Amino acid sequence: MAGAKREGDIADEPYIHYAASMQALFEKLSLQMIDYYLGDILKETGKIAFAGGCALNVKLNQKIIARPEVKELFVQPASGDAGTAVGAAAYVSHARGVPVEKMEHVYLGLRTATKT
Repeated sequence: MAGAKREGDIADEPYIHYAASMQALFEKLSLQMIDYYLGDILKETGKIAFAGGCALNVKLNQKIIARPEVKELFVQPASGDAGTAVGAAAYVSHARGVPVEKMEHVYLGLRTATKT
């Protein structure tokens, strides 16, 4: 799929092994934290929302959604570190009984219509 290995490539050993090891450790620790902090809620609802600097890691998200207790995974589209504030605000709003609007799209610009 990726083609033949190219000698002298910057991604040669040992760097590819470091990256793979760090990814595996990241996934393991992330899943352990999800179990510890959100396990009961996840088993009850089947839903998880993810935001912040790590939320755009596709390999981790694949492992999260593959878990049998996970029925729905929402990754906040502004999942840089600033996206964590959006999740915190939604959590506090919900805790105070203020409904949080469902995000239908991420486009916040002017609405335009074209006639065809």
